[in-house]
Amino acid sequence: MPHAADIYAGKRLRMARKLRRVTQTELAAHVGLSFQQVQKYEKGANRMGASRLLQFARFLDVPISFFFEICVVRHPETLLPMDDDSLCLLTNYQAIGNKVARQLVFKMIMLLAKECER
Repeated sequence: MPHAADIYAGKRLRMARKLRRVTQTELAAHVGLSFQQVQKYEKGANRMGASRLLQFARFLDVPISFFFEICVVRHPETLLPMDDDSLCLLTNYQAIGNKVARQLVFKMIMLLAKECER
């Protein structure tokens, strides 16, 4: 049975990889693994040793502590865990190159959120 810390570090690995827009195959090739092994790490099925974490951290340009930090989305008076949908939304929002379009998307999200509070 995987340990909770391995599952959490694996989720953080997946998050960092997706934020950098790196495929499992690209990450695996960089550190000399198969993409299946990266999948196992991301699911927490296999433990990552310190040297492997260091390889991932360097390639993904994150501090090694990233794999153990609590990632949350701040919401008024609440801390919400960053789930896959939130990560996807954030990644795609950041990819919008047109500043005006990005501001419009932001305003739309804020209006929808206020509408849902009613």
